[in-house]
Amino acid sequence: MTQQQILDAAEYEFSRHGLSGARLSVIANHVKVTTATLHYYFESKESLYKAVLQRPVDEVQTMLG
Repeated sequence: MTQQQILDAAEYEFSRHGLSGARLSVIANHVKVTTATLHYYFESKESLYKAVLQRPVDEVQTMLG
């Protein structure tokens, strides 16, 4: 469940501030985890951003699958 919560918080943060303006510390604080936990699931801010962008594609594939 934590990974899903991270993605939810990251989606919100990226939608408000974009890739360059978003802060991993804000995302981590929102989910109540450490930034090290973010790096455990996603190697970098860019990887987290890509995972957020991939979510709608995965949802569509699930619906069609």
